Amino acid sequence: GGGYTHEFLVMYRKKLPGETFQNTSWINHFETQNMKIGGLNNELYEFKTVGRNDFPDDNDVNSRSESSASDVTEGWPLRSTTGIQSVTNPIHKAAWFIILLTIIA
Repeated sequence: GGGYTHEFLVMYRKKLPGETFQNTSWINHFETQNMKIGGLNNELYEFKTVGRNDFPDDNDVNSRSESSASDVTEGWPLRSTTGIQSVTNPIHKAAWFIILLTIIA
């Protein structure tokens, strides 16, 4: 695979023993560079990001190339005036995006 990231998802879980990561849906990063996750409790969470593009994997022409999950980032939900928590990370500062650019270069 290779090329620019077309979509991303966020993996998240409470930072507690036995918790498993949940995935958001895939988001077109050309349309939006952030993800809003509702229903988070006021607890410490762990987050990871995965990116993918439309270029097929070398071994499967029907697949999309998907990055490995980024390093874990810890954070607390933000309370907004609408009551929705959001996780926002500019794409150019995301660990997976920097790694992807390094691999491409």
